[in-house]
This record gives sequence, C-alpha cells and structure tokens, in this order.
Amino acid sequence: MLSLPPRTQAVLEFFFTSTGRASFAPSSENAADVAVFDVDTVESMQRWNDFHARTSKPGIALSVTPHQIDGAVWVQKPVTPAALLAAAASLNAGKWYRADGSGTASAKPAAEPASVKPNFDRFIASAPVQAPPPPAPPAVEPPRAPARPDFGGLMRQVLSTPAEPTAASGVAVPAPVPVAAAQVAAPEHTPSAATSAVAEGARSGVETASTTTAAEPAHGAVEHGAHGGEPGHPAHPEPHLDVSELEKQDEALLCGTREDVSAVQLASDTNLRYDPNQYLIAALKEAYLVSAKWRVPTQFETSAGVIVVDTLQNLVYMDFDEAQLTPMYRQRMAKRPKTRVVSAGDFAKMRPRFETQGAVVRADSLLWRAAMLTAEGRLPSGVSPDRPIYLKQWPNMTRLQRTPHSLRIAAAWAIKGASIEATARLLNIPQRHVFAFYNAALELDLVTEDGSHIHRARSNKGPRNRGLLTRLFNWLGK
Repeated sequence: MLSLPPRTQAVLEFFFTSTGRASFAPSSENAADVAVFDVDTVESMQRWNDFHARTSKPGIALSVTPHQIDGAVWVQKPVTPAALLAAAASLNAGKWYRADGSGTASAKPAAEPASVKPNFDRFIASAPVQAPPPPAPPAVEPPRAPARPDFGGLMRQVLSTPAEPTAASGVAVPAPVPVAAAQVAAPEHTPSAATSAVAEGARSGVETASTTTAAEPAHGAVEHGAHGGEPGHPAHPEPHLDVSELEKQDEALLCGTREDVSAVQLASDTNLRYDPNQYLIAALKEAYLVSAKWRVPTQFETSAGVIVVDTLQNLVYMDFDEAQLTPMYRQRMAKRPKTRVVSAGDFAKMRPRFETQGAVVRADSLLWRAAMLTAEGRLPSGVSPDRPIYLKQWPNMTRLQRTPHSLRIAAAWAIKGASIEATARLLNIPQRHVFAFYNAALELDLVTEDGSHIHRARSNKGPRNRGLLTRLFNWLGK
C-alpha cells in the first residue's frame, strides 16, 4: 500500500489479514507483485508512478471517479470487499488497463465516440476462465456457535455464494479466486496468483475522531483467531507484516523483547505484570487527570526537580532535562509524590524559568511514551487478557510515538473489540506489540472494557445482520 490515508491503511490491512487473506498477502514494496494506491492522493500517485516505472508490475487504483491508468485496475471509493475481490480476480487473469491497448481497461472512458465499440471478446478470450455461476438467492443465515468469529452479513454472502461482479467498463469479471487456485492463461506481465499488496506504513497520521462506529461487542468472538490456533496457545502460521521504519524506532525499548506465551502463563506469571502505582507514571497520570478535571495547572516534585502539568495547553513543564525521566520511569517509588494545584500567578512566574532552563513537552506524548517505558512489555496488575477491549477514541498518531501495528490494533478495537490475547492471534502479531499499545492508550483513557457505546451506535444504524468487514468499509467511506 503506497502512502494511503491512515484510516484506509488500517482498514485494508485488517481486511487483507482476515477475510481477504485468501486473495491478498501483504508484503514489502520490493517483494510485492501488486501495489494498492490512492489516485486522489498526490503522494500516493507519485509513489505508484515510481513503483510501476521501476517494476512494470500492476496495481489497484482507488478513486471516487473512473480512471484509466496504465497497469492498474480501478476500484471505486468508498471501497467494498466485493470490489477488492473482483479486482484481485482481474489481476490474476491479467486484465488490467494497458496504454498500448493490449489489455483490458479498468474503467470506462469519460467520453467515448458512439461509433467505436471496444472488442471485449478479444480481451476475455486472452485469459479463458470458467464462467462464474449465476448469483444464488440469499440463504437463510444458519445459527452460529457462540465461540466462533461472526463475519456475517455482506462478507458471508460474498464468500459463500459469490455473485458476478461487474467492472466499471461493463466487462464481466471472473469471480474471486483463492490463492491456491490453478493459474489460467494470461497475457504477458501477469502477476502470480497470490496477489501481494505493498505493506508500507502510512506517511500521515490519524486525526483524532470520536469512534462511534456501529459494531457488535463479542466476548471471546475472536478467541479462535484468524489462523485457527488452539485457545491458550500462541499461533503464528503466517509471516508477520513488515512494519515501517517509523514504527521500528525504539521498538525494543518501548515494547520489550519478550516472546509470546500461552494464555495460561499470561494470566498467572507475575513476571509479566507490574503495578503502575509503584512508578512515576502514577504521579504523572494523577497530575494530568486533576489538571483536566479542574482546568488548572498541577505540579509535583521528583528527585530530578519539579514537574508542572497544564492540560489547558496540553503541555508539561520541568526544570530539568527531559532525558533524566527515562531511567526514572523504571524505578519503583517508595511513596508517590503529592500533587498540588498551582495558582495562575505562581505559574506565570515559574513558566519563564521552565522555558529557558528546563524543558517543555506535549502532555499526551509524554504520558504515551512514559507508559510504554514503564511497562517494558508487561501488563498492569489486575488486567485480564481475556476480556474484550474497545477503543473509545482514536489516538492522535501524528503527535504520538508509533509502535509496530498500532493502527491495525486501533482499527480492531474500534470496530469489533477483542481481548488482548486474541488480538495478537487475530492480527498475527507479537503479544508485546499489543501490550505496548494497550498500556499507552490506557494512560490517556482511550480504551475501555465497556462496549456500550458500540451497542448504542449499532442500535441506531438499522439492520442487525451487517458483518464486521461491511461495517469496516462503511466506516471507511464516511
């Protein structure tokens, strides 16, 4: 994926690694057979032009309006699962637009002379495939076992009884084919049957937005994960997604280096837990919450000096170098520092000294990073790894430290909700990456075990049989 908008990036990654994994396999840009790019984003188009010129490989062009782009299949926005699967089938059959006229157009031209009729039979004959079956009437949804994932609604109909998708040019497109299907005859430059998407981290951040997405909370709904692992045992049968260089920064420092453990060990091993109340992060959070509640600056003293928290400006002032905080985060405190309110007059006198002799940093960024440095890849005491977690609000990742797979974790918790242990299995990522994101989001009060806001949003959105990925793509199109 080439510099897609962050929300699009997160939703597509979730789709590619869950229901869409039969047709898509995310990979690095150098190893990819196909690129996904956004025509309406300048940076994404520039990267596509570079990628196609360098590799001559095809791509999927996302755009609101039809486009004929050399080497690409057009998919209209808002993107739907059916459209992506149809595009994968077209790429497997070698049917993407070619400027020299040797391939199938991915979109109908804006103005086409009435006397000119494209010879679609030539394009279809170049890659003979079995005609797709006619669409079957919607079947009554069978009762589901309570412990299995609910991918109902549209995705169940797409995957169980595939309808005949139609490209924008009016050409009948073959039904989506799985990765393991035998390859068909195709023109030159045909990609492999396994359609790989470029897995590059989004260059821009996620804007802060209240997550009131319609979804259904499921206690243990994804407990079996997308990879069929046994409950209580970590299973990573597929390779992990590549992460961006931005996400790799300080990965070991922020996420730790612990290997995955079973659910039983995760619940009982005290070495995997810590008590936040014994560390500096507790004093920081208390000062932050008091300042936010009463809308006044607060301060407390440490061994290095004074720290003042002003949530009205979202700033933290200190009369010492910020680097001295890093070792302090991991030192247990014999007694928590006392938080007190600072008057406006006193703060006005103190601020020039902080700005000239100390340090001034963003409050949310400081707490976000402090939580991960304190945790060192562990979970807070009393947190159950089996209880579903929901995201209350999107973190402002333009200002916060990115960790591996943070956007994918946020998307999973915003749409459906999942336990900490199940999230690692569902997304096929190390547990320590989920722990790091959870600790950071917990300090900023961005996560909850109460899915009532998702209940309310779902009850106000009409039909109750919409599937998870249908809701994901509807949310993407907002």
